[in-house]
Amino acid sequence: MKCHAVSGAAGGVGPDLSSLGLSSPVDYVVNSILIPEQAIKEEFLTRLVVTDDGRVLQGIVVEEDDKRLVLKDATGEQRVIPVASIEESKKGGSLMPKGIGNLLTRAEFVDLVRFLSELGKPGLMRSGPRQPSSAGGS
Repeated sequence: MKCHAVSGAAGGVGPDLSSLGLSSPVDYVVNSILIPEQAIKEEFLTRLVVTDDGRVLQGIVVEEDDKRLVLKDATGEQRVIPVASIEESKKGGSLMPKGIGNLLTRAEFVDLVRFLSELGKPGLMRSGPRQPSSAGGS
């Protein structure tokens, strides 16, 4: 899985989290981890598609026209689906897996929430270019 990026590094599937701490209160961060379906940005809503050969595909819509639908899945791979082969199509939820909070200890979960809620704030988790430190010596 590719998941989220921070300042453009890694990820590529979900929203960049570089300024999450500036725009989102801690309770929003907690709920977003525990209940990823609760608040999904429009551009990250998924489509669930069943094809005439029985394949079930889910991804973020990258492109769509009369002939094809292009979905980006959780690995970042783009799948091209001919519209003529789609038997059923409906809104999906989030590509973020449910239950991530259950895989972490309480301390790990607290650390994750603390890290995410500091992103973008002044200090170590601020995004953008850093000024070199002038620690001692001349």
